[in-house]
Amino acid sequence: MPNETPFIQSLQRFVSYYDERWQGATVQTYEERGFTRWVIGSTALLREKIGNCPQILHHNQKTDNVLVLVHGLTDSPYYVQAIAEDFAQAGFNVVLPLLPAHGLRRPGRAFQSLKHIDWTQSVDSIAQLASPLGEKLSLGGFSTGGALPVY
Repeated sequence: MPNETPFIQSLQRFVSYYDERWQGATVQTYEERGFTRWVIGSTALLREKIGNCPQILHHNQKTDNVLVLVHGLTDSPYYVQAIAEDFAQAGFNVVLPLLPAHGLRRPGRAFQSLKHIDWTQSVDSIAQLASPLGEKLSLGGFSTGGALPVY
């Protein structure tokens, strides 16, 4: 859309990233306590609820800090959501990705064909997409989600 700001275009790249994987990503927007939440959903997901989907908590502009929080093995963004909300209220833009093969209605084949590099490449891609959302990029996570950014 021609009226979109470079910031919104950056957010749209996340939608495109997941749309390539799911063929049908959608965005729901929620105004919350001091930030906007974008929830990227799809009928490919087991539950199209806020906690299961990838999310971006943002301030409608580039901030000093952007944080990528990665969930653990067999988890979803739900497990790091409370921490993300605290950082968003502190002024960060926060990205909560959904790792490959997670949260799907039919994860069997996706997990069977998955390799470690698929997760590390996903975290790399998300970090690159998140970088324009803040002056300083930080990565963190829980369990496997904490190990992947370190790797």
